Amino acid sequence: MADIENGHAIGRLWREIKAKEEYYKDREQEIQVFMENVAYQLKTPLAAVSETLIYMAAAQGSQTGSFRSFAEEI
Repeated sequence: MADIENGHAIGRLWREIKAKEEYYKDREQEIQVFMENVAYQLKTPLAAVSETLIYMAAAQGSQTGSFRSFAEEI
């Protein structure tokens, strides 16, 4: 009788482990998608600012100046 109860307990624990594993796998995927969205949302405006700064540096004729270097680093 004890063997049967242990078998049920082991089976229950195994199902709980698998359920938690699936939960954390899904959660990790959600976090990955969120981080990709954040990175995209940050990168897009930075690219626009960077291009504007490069254009401004070119208009001022400071192709080799620190202003252009700063813009390119962004």
